[in-house]
Amino acid sequence: TDMVYQVTHSITPPFRFNEFFEAMNKYGYKVRTVEDKVWRNALTEHALKSQDTVLFPLLHIQTDHLPGTTSSPEMRDTNTQRVMVCKPGFEATPRMSTELVGTYLAYMVKTGFLPRPAVQGDDDVLTLPDLGTRV
Repeated sequence: TDMVYQVTHSITPPFRFNEFFEAMNKYGYKVRTVEDKVWRNALTEHALKSQDTVLFPLLHIQTDHLPGTTSSPEMRDTNTQRVMVCKPGFEATPRMSTELVGTYLAYMVKTGFLPRPAVQGDDDVLTLPDLGTRV
């Protein structure tokens, strides 16, 4: 298929961060999960030490704007759905899945944002999809 990859914000149905991290592990990225408070403290410490980090813009999300009973901000994909339904061939935003995470990771590798996973070729590790030349 002749497809141009675009970034969409897909949260329908809800996909938890831990599910995203599990999918990354399935593709060979070694991602360790920690308690939210531990992560938030490490993020705050790192962002305050080096304000030029790409994590700095996330600092306010994790420290200022959280509803009282949750550990992550409320997100909606309303704008993405509005754009997607205007595109021929799209009826709704793609469902988040391990396979879609693989596509995202492959895109980030192809554009140089991420290195290839350290673990490859193992029977338990999924292979990143081939995006072809249209990136």
